[in-house]
Amino acid sequence: MWTILKLRLRFLKDDWKIIAVMTALSLVMVYAMTSTLSGSSLRTLYVVDQANNPVSETFVERLADKEAYRIVVLDQNTAQANVKEGKAVAAIQLQPDFSADNIGALNIFTVKQDVEIMNIRNLLGTVTSQLAFDSQVDQAAGVLGVAPGVAMEAMADQRADHHMFTVKERALSSIWDNYDGRIHGFFGFMLLFAAYTIVFGAGEILNDKRWKTWQRLLVSPISTYSVLLGTIISTFVLGGIQLGSIFLGGQFLYGFNWGPSLGILLVISAFYIFALSGLGMFLAAFLKNHGQLSAVTPVILTSFAMLGGCMWPLEIVTSKILLGLSNITPHKWALEAMKAVTMQGAGWADIQVNLLVLGLMGFGLIALGAWRVKTAKVA
Repeated sequence: MWTILKLRLRFLKDDWKIIAVMTALSLVMVYAMTSTLSGSSLRTLYVVDQANNPVSETFVERLADKEAYRIVVLDQNTAQANVKEGKAVAAIQLQPDFSADNIGALNIFTVKQDVEIMNIRNLLGTVTSQLAFDSQVDQAAGVLGVAPGVAMEAMADQRADHHMFTVKERALSSIWDNYDGRIHGFFGFMLLFAAYTIVFGAGEILNDKRWKTWQRLLVSPISTYSVLLGTIISTFVLGGIQLGSIFLGGQFLYGFNWGPSLGILLVISAFYIFALSGLGMFLAAFLKNHGQLSAVTPVILTSFAMLGGCMWPLEIVTSKILLGLSNITPHKWALEAMKAVTMQGAGWADIQVNLLVLGLMGFGLIALGAWRVKTAKVA
């Protein structure tokens, strides 16, 4: 095994250009994603206040207090025209009958449907639920003849039976509250491009077949499992170098502060590399040459990245079929674990299922690849 490993590692110097290109592509795509999400125009939200009453004014104030978007009050025609020109992500229209008793009398004007719009809907749900609850507190205080604070405590004690309060709590604990598009883009494109390097690294077996060295290895005193293990370890090193470089680039070029989460992120990356190494081994065992690998790999990895949520959050996907297919991709399990650690403060216990699935994927694919190699050897 060590002889094979040394040989594979010596060949890594011939792959430094591939590593550099894939790392650069990841960082460039992250830069593009970061620039898009940080643009001031896309963080602007227009409000068209047709109600013009104390409740609508309070609504605008509460919306601005959230500091999620830059709130600008405009007339309807100007707001809609600016949204169409891309000067803001959306416009919120408060209808003339908008009030505490008709809190749902509002519309959203937008030219697209994406995660940003879902963030806005969640934000509107939070603000309107707060307004409705405050109105009910005031009404209860008037009926009971007590201070609003006393009425709020009484209503809070009965929140299990209070529908509006339940909605408020559910909105405040939404999956979008701590969502960061920059971090999602970083992890998504990192996993996407690293997968190519890892799979092609494991596909070196096909180059051995091309130069007739693979057949010599199989008939040599070195066991087949030692040859495969040496290839897996070298691929693991290759993937580790690339992912490590991207993490450093994210910290020093884009200002991501991984803090104490870095150790967990590196472990998740290691499990992801192991799963992708198994996929590369599996493909190399069943394909005949490097040309076939070059044709098949982009289709598989791009599909896996799309299904796994690397290009857009799975939270905006409604198809049960696509969500079901996402479970067979290593990308989904690695990305979810990384997002949970960085956005939600998850610990080891929260991601153990993700790590287990990635580990089982790696072992299963390696076992199938080894079985194929042994079968082909016998044949």
